[in-house]
Amino acid sequence: MVIQDTDRLILTCLIYIPNPFMRGLKYPARNYLAMPTLEAALSRLGDGIVEVIGENQVKLLHTMGRDSSDQDSLVSLAIRLHSPEGILRDKGTRRLIFASLRKQDAENLAFMLGIEYSGSPYGALSETAFRKNSAMEKALFNYFQVEEPEPEATPSLPDTSSLVEAKHGLFPHQRRALIDIERVLEEEGGRVILHMPTGSGKTRTAMNLIAKHLNRSEGVVLWLAHSEELCEQAAEEFEKAWSYLGDRTVTLRRFFKSHEWEETDDGLVVAGLSKLWAHLRKEQTAMHWLAPKVSLIVFDEAHQSVAPTFRLPVDIVLNMNPDCKFLGLTATPGRTWDDIDEDMVLSNFYNNEKVTLEIEGYETPIHYLVDQGYLSKTKFERLDYDEIGTLEGTDFSFMEEGRE
Repeated sequence: MVIQDTDRLILTCLIYIPNPFMRGLKYPARNYLAMPTLEAALSRLGDGIVEVIGENQVKLLHTMGRDSSDQDSLVSLAIRLHSPEGILRDKGTRRLIFASLRKQDAENLAFMLGIEYSGSPYGALSETAFRKNSAMEKALFNYFQVEEPEPEATPSLPDTSSLVEAKHGLFPHQRRALIDIERVLEEEGGRVILHMPTGSGKTRTAMNLIAKHLNRSEGVVLWLAHSEELCEQAAEEFEKAWSYLGDRTVTLRRFFKSHEWEETDDGLVVAGLSKLWAHLRKEQTAMHWLAPKVSLIVFDEAHQSVAPTFRLPVDIVLNMNPDCKFLGLTATPGRTWDDIDEDMVLSNFYNNEKVTLEIEGYETPIHYLVDQGYLSKTKFERLDYDEIGTLEGTDFSFMEEGRE
């Protein structure tokens, strides 16, 4: 192939350009009348262009009936396949190109790159390493009239330290309460009441405890509450907590409203007290299969745990599993308005163990929770009455019945 004048960069004057790669060596000025394009250099390879394209690609051309004898077409294909910068960055292809250069071109390139050699420049060029994005590589691209590629974006390193959010974490007062609860439950005959004001996170704290309990070993936790609303609240909170804290798939069994009783091997059973009591009165052996598997019972509204009406499920579990742990949740300190004896029964049932929020610097947990923004501030309004009545004994009885 005859290389036309347009294949070379023509300089119309002689200039001396100090070479940054020469390290103080004194070389005469050179006349850069011949700087071949990459296309021209590839065209000089002859059959060597097949090594640049790849033998498999050339075989594919033959299979498709394409003409593989036209050098210009093969050069264009090589550039489309590998890109100009890719060709010059490949060590093997680069050596082929250097070997095909005219001696004058090779000498000019070596001088431009600041490569010292004795005798032939070809070996020195072939052995030269070109670090990616270096000044040396930039000079190589300029010589073959190849545009410099955009520098690749350096991937950003992760921060040395970062905050990892707990998806179902606890506030400081809840964490302290959880630690105290675990300490008591680990003792022999572990039973404890968790006394926290309404809205301070009793249920969330209890669910974190249940998750840790079930993670330690397979078994069943029985959650008992007197209202359907409290039962559903507990079920939804467990679904959320376990999805973040659990280590396996477990069963969440609902037994309130219209849900039917089903046996469970591993997980949480949320049962309404009235429905469970009625079911056991009708089917006295209903819990005999489940009871040995129950390792923890949680009473939402702890005072219900000693109410004679609801002792049946507790007695069944204790009869078949005396080591079962108990956690009672309450926002009020006692069971009754004015019966100290019943309060004592409740206290004795939980081995006189109670965990409360004790915050240094605050007289009561309420003051702390309001001050920290966990609870809203109370707005008091005075109501004036002409006459103030008194509660009769029947009024107290009515209120007492409402608590059960």
